Amino acid sequence: MSHLRPIDLGLALAKLGRYPEALEAFTQGGDKARAYNNVGVICLADGKYAEAIAFFHKAVALNPSYYAKAHENLQTAQRALEAQGAAAPAVGTLPARGHNR
Repeated sequence: MSHLRPIDLGLALAKLGRYPEALEAFTQGGDKARAYNNVGVICLADGKYAEAIAFFHKAVALNPSYYAKAHENLQTAQRALEAQGAAAPAVGTLPARGHNR
């Protein structure tokens, strides 16, 4: 049986909407700020803009030096969400466990 690398496991779990587990897997392969950014990137790619915004905010809050990349991703997600006519989530609001659209 082959073992998945933490990043591969994190990607798979994030695609399934299993965000807490994805964060845990990504954290095994790097730091927490990067883990939140990684889940945000998956949400952004899947069109889950409100969720992506929440994850990018958390990445920046955890590590302000990670600001540049996470903030760039955050702006992309906010523009996409605004294009849909939806409001951005409150800062610090993360999607519920197992949230999957």
